[in-house]
Amino acid sequence: MTESRNAHAITICKGSVFVLGGFSGKQRLCSVEKYNIREDKWTQVAPMKDKRHYLSACSIGDEHIYAFGGFYGSTEQEINDSIEMYEVEKNLWQVLSVRMKNTLWACSALAISNTEILLIGGKNTNRNGEVHLFNVNSKSWKPLHHMNQLRVSHKSFFYQGKIYVIGGDYDMSCEVYDIKENKWSFISSYNLLLANSLYSFSSAIAISDQ
Repeated sequence: MTESRNAHAITICKGSVFVLGGFSGKQRLCSVEKYNIREDKWTQVAPMKDKRHYLSACSIGDEHIYAFGGFYGSTEQEINDSIEMYEVEKNLWQVLSVRMKNTLWACSALAISNTEILLIGGKNTNRNGEVHLFNVNSKSWKPLHHMNQLRVSHKSFFYQGKIYVIGGDYDMSCEVYDIKENKWSFISSYNLLLANSLYSFSSAIAISDQ
């Protein structure tokens, strides 16, 4: 990358990897970088409007990137509840008029359709297990069933119509969410395979070269 950062967000859109925000070691960041996989090249793109450390982000419809929450100030009490949308083709960020349901950092943002994003867990003053569905067209929120476990800095992915949530800050449990039944269930933990909770300041993402 062109800029050192940790506790950033990462997503893929239009065949490129986008890295957003984070902390440089000296300050919280609003900068965004794009990695061209074929050219093996990093470039700076338009920065977000707000600085965001421990933010959450995801792409949707292979056209837009949404950024949620995170720290914006110099203290851990300054937590964002704003949402920004990035238009990839226009290289343009805008702050939405709608806000998050709570100020949060280290939650998980996951697109489950071309119009819907799940915001899972995270932390304000305490860990939480809340799950909210955001409709990008109507700009509306819908509460879903809470997770069984309170989680922060966890990982999530969407597979065959179900949501899988893995670990978190010093937690090695895993859960699966059945969208049709609106129900969370514990599944096997990975604690027999690894000796830590996968809690990390870095990011990883799977890519496919088609």
